[in-house]
Amino acid sequence: MEKAKKQEEVIVIEKVFDFITHTFPKDLKKAAKEFKKSVEAQAANDERDYTRGLMSYFLLERKINLGLTPMELAQSFPLDFFTKQDRKIINNFVDHTTSIFDVKRKNGKEILLEDAVSGRRYLVKTIDFPDVLENGEFVKAILVKKLEGDYFFYGNVLTYARAEGLKMKEYLLKNIGKIKKRQKPEIEWKIEYKK
Repeated sequence: MEKAKKQEEVIVIEKVFDFITHTFPKDLKKAAKEFKKSVEAQAANDERDYTRGLMSYFLLERKINLGLTPMELAQSFPLDFFTKQDRKIINNFVDHTTSIFDVKRKNGKEILLEDAVSGRRYLVKTIDFPDVLENGEFVKAILVKKLEGDYFFYGNVLTYARAEGLKMKEYLLKNIGKIKKRQKPEIEWKIEYKK
């Protein structure tokens, strides 16, 4: 039996994870402690959901001691540890979109989503995502752009019935001015070589 080829994004996630846990070995434990108290952790149905949620929290949301998320830190790392291709993928992770989306159309493993706030549409191509979404439902999800130009879900995807999704959309649109954009702090690397 032939083993399935790993997606390039998965390889880069593993590379960033190894880089961060080697450079900041205590941060994952701290993140796990914080994540355990979150609503998402409490709602996890199984260990796979829990781990997926923890990893997306750790790599994309949690600031480590330099004021950057692990993906932002990897993006700013000046040495050639990451290839040009890796950096493109890392940039796509840093530029991810987290929002509430309206499921406009589903065709097998392809899902057309519309951001409830911006109205922008995204084509999501899935691999092993369960066939649970219906047209007209809403999802809260993190979308990351693939090198090919379409998108994929990263982390857990929460689904909402249409009525509940419309209420959330209304709330978001009403309060959009109060939501702050992500700020990316500048970091200056200081690398010392031991002889």
